[in-house]
This record gives sequence, C-alpha cells and structure tokens, in this order.
Amino acid sequence: RDWDSSEKHVKLALQIWPDMNTGLRLLGVIYTQRGQFEQAILTLERALKSDPFSAETFNNLATAYMQKNQLEKAEDLLLTALQIRPNGVISHTNLGLLYLLWGRYEQAAENLQAAIQQMPDNPSIRNNLGVALLRIGRFDEARAHFQFLIDRMPARAEAYFNMAITHALERNPEEALNWIRQAAVRCSPAEAQRHLMDSDFNGLRSLPAFQSLMSELSEPRVEQPVPPPS
Repeated sequence: RDWDSSEKHVKLALQIWPDMNTGLRLLGVIYTQRGQFEQAILTLERALKSDPFSAETFNNLATAYMQKNQLEKAEDLLLTALQIRPNGVISHTNLGLLYLLWGRYEQAAENLQAAIQQMPDNPSIRNNLGVALLRIGRFDEARAHFQFLIDRMPARAEAYFNMAITHALERNPEEALNWIRQAAVRCSPAEAQRHLMDSDFNGLRSLPAFQSLMSELSEPRVEQPVPPPS
C-alpha cells in the first residue's frame, strides 16, 4: 500500500506502453485508494477504451462511482461486468454491497449468495450476506453466517454485535444483551459504544441492563497491574 511508489512504477510502464490495460487499471485503483475519484474515473474509462471487454475494469470503475455515491452508474457498470463474466465473484460481491447501501436487501442477498458459493471463507462477503438476510427477516440464516465467522475469528467483535442485532429485532432482549456483552469484551469501549448507537438497538435502550452496560462502557478502564515475575 505504498501508493506513491506504485504510481511511480505504473507511470514508468505506461511511458513504454501508454495503452497497457493492466497499467491503466492499476493506476485507476491507486487513485481510488487515495480518494482521487475523478482521476480514477478518467483513467479507468481510458482503460476501457483499450479493452472494452475487461470485467475487472468495469468493476474498478464501479468502485470509484460507488465512492462518489453515484450508485445507478455503478450498478450499470457491475451488470455489464456480469454480462462479460456471469460468474464473476468480484462483480457479485460489489453488486451485493451496492444493494446493501441502496437498501435493496433481497437483491443484495441474491448477489452475495452467488459470491459466497465461490469464496465460502471470505469474511467480508459472509458478514455482508448475514446483514442482508437479517434486513429481510431471515434471522436464522443470518445467524448461521455470523456463527461461521465467530467460530473462525472469535476475537473479532463485529459478528457478535450483528448476532445481537438479530435477537434485538426479534424482540429477544436477554439473548441480545448476552451477545452484546460478548462483543464488548472483544473491542474498545469507544468501538462498543459506536456499535450500540445503531438504531437496531433502540428497543433495548429503556432496559436497565442496557443502560448499565452503556454506563460501564463510558467509564475508563483501569489496567490491572502485572505481577512481577517470581
């Protein structure tokens, strides 16, 4: 992720071969990572002129448009990428994320399910699929995906919070609080508070147990002294 060095070498390559699609595509990615979205779009559109059937370039260009919140344009590009490569896992993943951002959860779940069939161990895809499923009320299926993540990455808090959300939305406060407590010990108090500001937890806010937990998170943690070696 040394973008300056990457840009330097890509531009040297493009001096030798100005229309090299791989170089233009990589330069577009570098600009996207830096937040230079207009330059990324110009570069990636130039890449498409040199290879109008590159699914990768359509995907990268869609990512830049998503960052600019131009979701309709990004959707068109991703659907084009899927026409070129119908089983493209990156296209399905990006389209699933786009539909999550858009609130079109059925379509998000459909695309993320297609992606997870090809990359079953990808934590980001699996987490996003779980989120899409909980949004359409398929709580048991969502929990199965979050449990998959917990089993493989027990130290990461996000899946625990998402598991709590499924129970909060099903109005099972005791189980939701149980998962929140498990999540809170796996992250900083500030991160836990950020997660708990989610409106999905609004149904728990009047509960004394929830209020007590929020008070605990707002108090500074006291580091226990480490005993000297014997």
